[in-house]
Amino acid sequence: MGSEIFPKVKSEGGSSESGGSESGADERGGENDAFEYFGWVYHLGVNTIGHEYCHLRFLYIRGKYMEMYKRDPHENPGLKPIRRGVINHTLMVEEIGRRRVNHGDLCVLRFYNRLDESKRGEIACASLGEVRKWMEAFDRAKQQADYDLSRGPSARDKLKLESEINLAGHRPRVRRYAHGLKQLIRIGQGPEKLLRKSSKLGAKSESDVYFEADVVEAHEWKCVRTLDGVRIFEDMANKKTGKGVLVKAVAVVEASADTVFDVLLSLDRHQRYEWDTLTGDVELIESLDGHCDVVYGTLDLRKLSWWQSKRDFVFSRRWFHGQDGTYTILHFPTEYKKRPPKSGYRRIKMIACSWEISNIGTSSSLKPARCLVTLILEIRSKAWFKWKNNEFCKFERTLPFGMLSQVTGLKEYIGANPALTFESSTVVVQSKTSGVSISSNELEDAMGSDEFYDAIGTDSSSSDEDSGDEVSSKQDKKVKLKNVSWAIASLALKKTSGY
Repeated sequence: MGSEIFPKVKSEGGSSESGGSESGADERGGENDAFEYFGWVYHLGVNTIGHEYCHLRFLYIRGKYMEMYKRDPHENPGLKPIRRGVINHTLMVEEIGRRRVNHGDLCVLRFYNRLDESKRGEIACASLGEVRKWMEAFDRAKQQADYDLSRGPSARDKLKLESEINLAGHRPRVRRYAHGLKQLIRIGQGPEKLLRKSSKLGAKSESDVYFEADVVEAHEWKCVRTLDGVRIFEDMANKKTGKGVLVKAVAVVEASADTVFDVLLSLDRHQRYEWDTLTGDVELIESLDGHCDVVYGTLDLRKLSWWQSKRDFVFSRRWFHGQDGTYTILHFPTEYKKRPPKSGYRRIKMIACSWEISNIGTSSSLKPARCLVTLILEIRSKAWFKWKNNEFCKFERTLPFGMLSQVTGLKEYIGANPALTFESSTVVVQSKTSGVSISSNELEDAMGSDEFYDAIGTDSSSSDEDSGDEVSSKQDKKVKLKNVSWAIASLALKKTSGY
C-alpha cells in the first residue's frame, strides 16, 4: 500500500548465502541500493461467504512494491503474483501479538490504510523475530516511496497515483515490473520450516542489476497560450502516444520560494479568498505526518462549467523541500470514509497536480526575492485537443482551466501585498530597552571585510573607551553589522553597559 534515501546498510557478518545465522540476515549494499525482502507467511482473512481462511503465501517486497505468490518465484521462473500494490505513506502496520490459528499459535501483523480503514489485511509469522523483520521491511519500503516522490523522475510520474496493495477482497490483475535489485533479505526458511515455527533468518546478495524500467521521461514544452502574464505550456513529446496531455502554467512571482510555499500551504480562508477562485473553501481533515495531510473542500462551479450542482472533494497533499531550495507540493484525489459528501453536494474527483516553487537568483541582495512557480497537471488528450482546435473558446469554463488559473491568482495576490514580497529579504530585530532596529538590508561590514566582530572584547573594554563612545552611540541608534546574530549580541551588551 503506502520509495529511496536509506542509511548505509552495514554488513552484520556471516555468509551471504541463504540460510545464514539464526540471529539475523546478512545485508549488503550502500546508500540508495535497491533491496528485496522475501519469505513465507500465512495470509489471514475472510472470504466472500464469511469463512475464515489461512493460506500459505510467499511474500515479496521489492523496493516500494509488495507482491504475494502461491509458490516461491525463485523456484518457479515466470510465476506471476496473485496480489500486487504499492506501499506508501498511508500504510499502517501494527503487531497484534499471538493468535491461535488452526490449532497452532502464530504472530500476526495487521495492515490498514490510514485514510480508508476498510482496506486492511493480516499476515502471520512463526516468530516475533520474523514479525520485527517484516515491520522493518515495510518501514523501509515506505521510505523509498517517499524518496521516489521527492526525486520526481518526470512530471508524469509525479501525477501518477499507483494502486495500493489490497490484502482483502478480490485479487486484481497485476502487471510485471522490472527493477534493479541489489539487496536480497530472506525472511524465514520456507513452508516446512514455517510450520515448525523456525526463527532462522537468511540472506543472499546478487550483483546482477538491470534497470529495464528505470526510464526518465523526456519533455518538450511548447507555449500555447498566455494568461495575464502566466504562460501555459503543452508537452509535445507524448502527444501521439494516447496518454493524457501534460499541461503546465508557469509564472515568475516577486517573492521568495519560502513565502510562496507558505501561501500555497495555508488553509486560512480569508487569505485563500484573495487568490484561489477554485479551492478557497478548504479545511484540514487529518495531518498524517509533518509532510502530508488530508484536506476537504467545496466547489461552486456553476460559473465555471455546465454543472448545475455544487461539488465537494477530498485530496491529500504531500510536500518536499529539495537540497537546492525547491519546494514540491503534490495533490492527489483520495477517498476518506470518515468524511462523506456534504448535504446538497456531489463528490468530485479532483485532478492530480504538482506545484514546484524554485528561487531565481538575484544579482544583488538589495533586490526583492523572486521565484518560479509551476503547476503541472494531466488532461485527457481528446478533451485538450478539442479545446485547442476551437481556439480554447470553451476551455475557460473547465476544471483544468480553473486549476491553471490558480497560478495567475497567486501571482497577482503576492504582487498586491508588498509585505509578502519583502518578507524574506528583510529581518528586523527590535530591542525593548534601546529601541534599536536592525534591517538585514542595512547590515554592512563597518570594520572591513576581513575583520571579526569580537563581542567579548566589547564587554571587556576599559571604562575610558566606553565613556568616549557614549556620545556617538546615542546619536546613532542604527547598528550596522554583517550578521543579524552579532547584532543581537551587541544589543545585549549595550543593555549591560547601561545604554
